[in-house]
Amino acid sequence: MDSRECDATSISPDNVIYKGVFNLDAYNHSIGKKLTFLKETEYMKIQFMPIGKDYYVIEGKVVCTFNGNARIEFSIPEQLMQKKLVFIRELAPVFDKVFK
Repeated sequence: MDSRECDATSISPDNVIYKGVFNLDAYNHSIGKKLTFLKETEYMKIQFMPIGKDYYVIEGKVVCTFNGNARIEFSIPEQLMQKKLVFIRELAPVFDKVFK
């Protein structure tokens, strides 16, 4: 997923909060599947287009809403971005709670 609709709010000289709205392409292969297929996901990568390469992320949060009613929240761990990408790994514990 990537977001060209991104807002940035500076909270100090060295800290910025970015917020983006990410939409899945209507032709994506996952459209129409039951959400339980997400349990097979190995990692999530997120790209904020306005951010430069190789920024250092202190922390973050991703809130995903599926089908307008399923809300899943993920923590973004501290990391050095790789080519504008933020990675979230170890998704299984989150999905295990959601899809009991």
